[in-house]
Order: sequence, then structure tokens, then C-alpha cells
Amino acid sequence: MKGYINTFVEYDFLEYLFVKEIPKISFQDLVTSDKNRLRTWNSLFDLIYSNSYLKIDDKVKVLNNAKENPLFMKLIDSVNTGGSKLKQETFDNKFTTNLATDTLLCFSANQNYCSCFLSLDSDNYLENINKISLNKTIIINKDKRLNQFNGWNFINEISLPINSAIISDRYFIKYLSSFEENLFKIIDALVSCNNSDLPFHLTIISQKDSNIKTSDYINKINNYIKNKFKNLKLELTLFLLKNNECPHDRNIITNYFLINSDNSFDFYNRNGQIQTNTVIKISGINIDTQNYFSLLHQYKFIFQNKKGFGSNINRMINNFNQF
Repeated sequence: MKGYINTFVEYDFLEYLFVKEIPKISFQDLVTSDKNRLRTWNSLFDLIYSNSYLKIDDKVKVLNNAKENPLFMKLIDSVNTGGSKLKQETFDNKFTTNLATDTLLCFSANQNYCSCFLSLDSDNYLENINKISLNKTIIINKDKRLNQFNGWNFINEISLPINSAIISDRYFIKYLSSFEENLFKIIDALVSCNNSDLPFHLTIISQKDSNIKTSDYINKINNYIKNKFKNLKLELTLFLLKNNECPHDRNIITNYFLINSDNSFDFYNRNGQIQTNTVIKISGINIDTQNYFSLLHQYKFIFQNKKGFGSNINRMINNFNQF
């Protein structure tokens, strides 16, 4: 079943795009634009026409405009042929933390709503479309001449409001001694993007090592968090599964993007040196939409059917109901 990005759209935002902004761009301007600009516009159309559950404050105006405006007409055609979904919904008091964590808010002008969601408006929509449409690969290689990976700070540079994450990697926490150079560096990058007052929800799915107590995993991670982030409230859930119960692919999924690795995320040895050759792919939710929701569906099954240790909560899972 198809998954959709939870997108609240003010009618005035669509009117700004479809009536004022896009029609003034000539065909010549488009074909002579640089590739990045064309890619941004394509990503915007993908969001509106294909990837969203659009919740709009005035559906009647959309239907009326579809009789004459070809951009509104295409929206209705897309809705009727398996593209985005569209429904009328008022916005009053809707923007709470109980919404799906991938929620987008689209307004004609900047609004001071919940900082845990990404907002698009007439000033920043192109910039923020690029963020959720990121499509990038990074080579990790023991040979410094080939290596492109300079640590996990690139997560901060994406500049998205991250408040939840799931790390799924069968062998990632096999060695407690590797946490400092790998797991803790990833946690640092993820939680530093939480610009809201929400507790950060972190879930780790990995294989159980029979020689290590579950409490040792939990205590080591929690102690690090308490010492490094004095004012951060983090809800940790740990799933230690049998080998054949662990998802095969290595992923880090947040509320707005996905990171996939061809190998384990244990990139560094104890001395902080690259110890593996692999490639990671970073995909915004608007680029790899169906894979994103398929993974959430898979992880929700684990939450519902396997024993977790710790908080047993992740708002990406708790607020996920698209399948």
C-alpha cells in the first residue's frame, strides 16, 4: 500500500504557486535554467501531485479553480489517478505533537507553528523542498585518496527538525568498545538537530550478543547521553533480536530523511580510523517516499511483535498509521 507525506496546505499557498508564481516563469526560462533549479521544481511537483496526503483548508476553491487553471486541474487529475490524496481539513489547533512526524506545513506566509515540523512558505519553499528532496551518496574508504566521509556532521548541515530516529543495523552494537567512535558520534549529530522541546526518541534495532548483558548496552548509552547532554530528555528503546529476526538492510531513518549503508555503520575502529569500504545514500522523504514508509511499516511490526528494552516508544512509530 502506498504511503503519503502528511502535508497541511493553506489554499493561499497553492494559489500563490499556481496563479502567481509558476505562470510567470516562461518555458524558455525553464529550459535554460541550471539543472538544480529544474530539479527543485520537479521535486515540488512530486510533493504536491504524487507524494502527499494534502489536507487543505478550502477544497472547494481548489475544485473551482481546476475548471480553468491547468495546474489545479493537474492536481485533481493526480488525485483521481493514484497520486496524492486530498481532503478538506481546518487548521485550528491541529498542529500538535500527535501528528505524524513527517508532517509538512505549507502557508502563503511564515507562521509561528510547532517547531517540530518543517514549514514551507512563499519565501522558503524552494530551499526547504531541496532539504526533503536530498539525494546524495558518500563514499567511505580506508584509502584517504578515495574517502569522502568526514564524519556525521553532514546531518546537521541538512538542517531539518529531527526529533526521532531509528537505527537498524544487525552488527552495529556488537562491540561496546566501538560505541565512542561510531554510535555516539551518530547520536551527537542526530540529537543536535532537535530544535523543539520534545524529548528525542531513539530506537536501535540490532542483534543480541550472548556475551553482553542487555543492561550493559542500556547503561552505556544512557550514561553517555546524561553526561554529554545535560538538558536533553532522550527516550531510548533497544531491540536485541536473533540474527534471523533482524532486518537485513542497514538504515538510519529520521522523521524527514533516510540514510542507507551498504555495510555496517561501524565505520571507525577504536583509534578513530576508517576501517571499512562502503557507500551511504542519503535520501529526503520526498525522494525515496515509498521505501521510507515501507521501512516504517517494517519497524512498526518489530515494535508490535518483539520485546524492546527501555522506553518502548518512538513517535515515528506511534503516530504512523498510513498502511
